[in-house]
Amino acid sequence: MQADEEMYRLIVNEISDGILVLDADFVARFANPAMLRILGYSPDELDGVWAGDLVWSEAEDLGRFAEETEKRRRGESGNYELRWRRKDGSACWSRISATARFDPDGQFDGSLIVFQDITERKRTDETLRLWASVFANSREGIAITDRNGIILDVNEAFVRITGYGREEVIGQNPRILQSGRHDSAFYAGMWESLYKVQIPFFMIKQSNDMIALIDGHDQRL
Repeated sequence: MQADEEMYRLIVNEISDGILVLDADFVARFANPAMLRILGYSPDELDGVWAGDLVWSEAEDLGRFAEETEKRRRGESGNYELRWRRKDGSACWSRISATARFDPDGQFDGSLIVFQDITERKRTDETLRLWASVFANSREGIAITDRNGIILDVNEAFVRITGYGREEVIGQNPRILQSGRHDSAFYAGMWESLYKVQIPFFMIKQSNDMIALIDGHDQRL
């Protein structure tokens, strides 16, 4: 029995996900080191805090918190996403797995929350959505390439400006669009620079100039 307790204690202390134990009033009674690190509190600061005060103060998040607390009171488990407020005031997105706890008499006794920090994933998703919007709506032609310079996709403006259809350029090297202004050494240097800054795309401007952004400067190709 003691060995089992030591094993469980080790898991709780070393796991990268946060663990938060709430009582029947949804007041924090225990947080593992990962939970404290994610939210930025010390054990004494978090102990006795109502969980609702840790939730991001927008209606969507507060409403979801209220909805989930009622589910726990009914004995229901749940998996959901929710924003929390760190001690420094910043928002923290979480993926939560919550389980209701009951005492020996079957009365609701609180909740066990396993908390996965997905803030970076959310930021990445938002950046991808932004780029998708720019790609679709830009008046400049944009082509996306792989690290070998092979075109993976182009937007509608690219098709309109160049006259090439998507099916004609996907899988091709951008050399089909070379203006003749530069020699092969220039293009080799351009792709090396693009790889270094990890910007695998270029733009076709409405003036029919092909532009790559290298070291913060437009390069006409």
